[in-house]
Amino acid sequence: MNRTVQRDYDWALKMQRFAIPIYETIWPKSRIIELDKNLRDELSHTLDVGGADKMIRFADGGLAFLAQRFRRWDARKWDDFTLRKDRLNGYSTELQKGRLALERHGFVAGFYSYGLANETDSGFARLRILRYPELLSAIVEGKIRTQTHSNTNGSSNFIAIPFSLIPRNYFLFESVEDKP
Repeated sequence: MNRTVQRDYDWALKMQRFAIPIYETIWPKSRIIELDKNLRDELSHTLDVGGADKMIRFADGGLAFLAQRFRRWDARKWDDFTLRKDRLNGYSTELQKGRLALERHGFVAGFYSYGLANETDSGFARLRILRYPELLSAIVEGKIRTQTHSNTNGSSNFIAIPFSLIPRNYFLFESVEDKP
């Protein structure tokens, strides 16, 4: 793992400690379980393709899966939901994997947690949890208009949807600590 990727990975792990208590409030009496992305078995691959970063074990024994994306404070000017659309290196992206899973009636994480860190990285200025299969279907079917942008280093393109244009029925939870 190169230094930049490691730095981003470490930062995301740090932000986990602020996300978990929020998840435990939304899903009381549930266990939030980290999934091991380093395993190279079929189940791990299926969960990765479906976007699952966490497993939620409900008090009644039911299960759900949660995808996550946390952005740094300097991204506050873009109050939008993004998914990587394509990469120059040819690796599959979140949007490509999600589209394929929907086409094959395969696995897609039930929820997507999308957080914007506060200015001091001591919590979240905004955290939203979206109903991911429904949102992804609407994106793929063109029911929600997206814009395509390129990363600053040109390594990939991504789609962006302002949160204000996502219909409220796709939101499970929304928290705004302060207005950046």
